Amino acid sequence: MTKIIKYNNKLINYQEPTTIKDRLIISLEYWWLELDENNSPTRELGFNNEHQVQIAAPKEEDFGMWCNPEIQFESTVDFETISIEDFENKWDEFMKE
Repeated sequence: MTKIIKYNNKLINYQEPTTIKDRLIISLEYWWLELDENNSPTRELGFNNEHQVQIAAPKEEDFGMWCNPEIQFESTVDFETISIEDFENKWDEFMKE
């Protein structure tokens, strides 16, 4: 069963950014992560402090930061959940740009 969680970007200890994309990722406030039945991310949306989507993946050749079958959340109970409908709306809106 698919579920969406909100992950605070400030929980990640990033190394010094070396690319423009790295700087963008570090500047994000939070992520919405779509998880599959194994709690592995399948899609991701990164939001800035104004709650606007700045990055989405996978998209074209960019698999993103989270979309990796080796990443699995043991539990999602400590995360805020987001409705699938809200995720799909933000995803579709960003992909149209």
